[in-house]
Order: sequence, then structure tokens, then C-alpha cells
Amino acid sequence: MERHRVAITGVNGYVGSVLRDFLLAREDVELVLGIDIQKKSKPAEKYRYIRSDIRSEKLENILKSNGITDIFHFAFILENISDEELMYDINVNGTENLLRAAVYSGARSVTVASSISVFGAWEKHSRVHHEEDIPKPNEGDKYGLHKTIVEGICQKYMAKHPEMRVMIVRFSGVFGPNLKSNLTVSAMRQPFAALPIGGKGAFQVIHENEVAKLCYLAMKKGSSGIYHAAGRDVITMKELYQLLGKKYIYLPFRLLKALAMLATRIKLVVTNSFQLELLRFPVLIDGEATFKRLGFKPLKRATEIIMEFAKTHGLKLKKKE
Repeated sequence: MERHRVAITGVNGYVGSVLRDFLLAREDVELVLGIDIQKKSKPAEKYRYIRSDIRSEKLENILKSNGITDIFHFAFILENISDEELMYDINVNGTENLLRAAVYSGARSVTVASSISVFGAWEKHSRVHHEEDIPKPNEGDKYGLHKTIVEGICQKYMAKHPEMRVMIVRFSGVFGPNLKSNLTVSAMRQPFAALPIGGKGAFQVIHENEVAKLCYLAMKKGSSGIYHAAGRDVITMKELYQLLGKKYIYLPFRLLKALAMLATRIKLVVTNSFQLELLRFPVLIDGEATFKRLGFKPLKRATEIIMEFAKTHGLKLKKKE
């Protein structure tokens, strides 16, 4: 049995913390090293925590001194912040620093989190996206732009360092009981919602535990390349609001966008250009190639996942008739 000594950057974040617990339960994982800038991290057997910035010059030594064989990179700023240079420095330069450290420390593999936001939500690009499709993030979506640049950096390392496997995993909507994203939870807590007139927004939902398993299998079986972590089925924005028992109204998109931006400025909700365009246009990815390569396919349906999430966060669900 091949043994693994694993590092997770952004271990105190949503997916990082779920993956941490999943890996700690695997017999072939000897150590999980958590790396984050947050002070607190839950102690556990086989777990070691180091508080460090992903941009640190000490990163190579941290990986090497702990004998790290495999790395999962989740240390990203997801939601737009006012300091654009800082967000870019962490998301882009931080990733390059990690990959550089991984090469010189002798790591066998690096799995880097990406997102469907690299494709953007566009009227003329509503078909299902495959791994080889060219990214085109929405204007103003810093996170989607950064992920696109990060993917390019990863592909550079794939070509220059074939001795180290680099896997890019693009996630669809990840939901589960541990999700505490301000962007998602704040939106779902609002008493009513608005949809753009003629909007056809839709996305896939994948459960957090299935994401953890997919990442683990990428480490075990994957080769360098792009993987799609797509949910089993599709849920429209209208179906999502109906499931949550929300009242909703239809508005012209320009008015809806102006109201959403105002609500974000006064911190009533958190949103960005991609999230708004997603109300109008579906962003779907094809995961069949990934599932075939890794021998795993998500089983939980979107409605089941959303209901579990809603109950965990005390959100009201539609009453059964």
C-alpha cells in the first residue's frame, strides 16, 4: 500500500477542513499537515498544524521537514475584497510559490482547487463545458480571473516538471452541512429573492463529502491534467428558491444588478458579477471523463444536498403539500 504524508493549504477553510477529516480516516495516510494563516485548528491524531502564509519563503522547508508527499491547495480568497493587489498576491503569487516549493521539496503530487467561474456565465456559451474548453471568466469577477491565471501556472508546471503530478480540479457548487460561506448563506437567509426576467440560471451541486473523495482519488489515481467535479444533476435558480420556500419576483436584470451591488456595499448580502450572471445563464460542466478516470461518480442529488444544507443552517424549506 502506497503511503501518503499530505499537506492541505487553507485547511481551516470549507473544503480544506472537510478534506482534512476525510484523509485522517484513511489508513494509507500517515500524516495530514494543515497550513493556514488562521490561529485555530482542531487537534486530531495524525494531524499537525503550522500557521503560515502561502506566500512564505519558508514553505519549501515546511514541506521538506515534514516529509510531505502530496499537497492539496485550497488557500484562496473567494469573495472580492477592496484590496485587489492583496487578493491577487495570495491567489496567484501564492499558488506559484506553493508549486515552486513543492518541486524543490520533492512532492509527488499537487491538487489545486479551481472553479466553474473560469468559464463565466455567458449568453452564447450556455452549453456544457468539457475539461479542454478555454476559460472565459466574467468581467469584474476577480476570483474567476485569478483561477484562470492559476490554471495557466499549473499547466506550465505540468510541462516543466513531469516528475510531479499536478491536478486541477474545477468544482461546481459545493454544498454540505459545513458550508458557512457568507456569499451563499447570506443570500439564502433573505426572506425573498429576485430573478431576472427571462433568466435561465442553473448549476450543479456536489456534496462536500463526495468532493473530498474525488480529491483523494485524484491523489491516488490521477495524472497531470484537469478534472471536473460536477454534481449528479442540475438545479435551476428558480427551483432552488422554490425548494427553500422563498418568495421571488422578476425584475429587469439591470435593476436587479444595481440593487444587488447596493446590498453588497451595505453588507446586506455578498455577491459578484459571476454570481449575478449565473441568475441569467447556466454554467454546467461535464464530469464523465473525470469520473471514468478516477472510478467514482457522485450519487447524491441536488435537492437532497440542498435540503441537508438548509436544515443544518436553520433555513426554512418548502412545506410538503
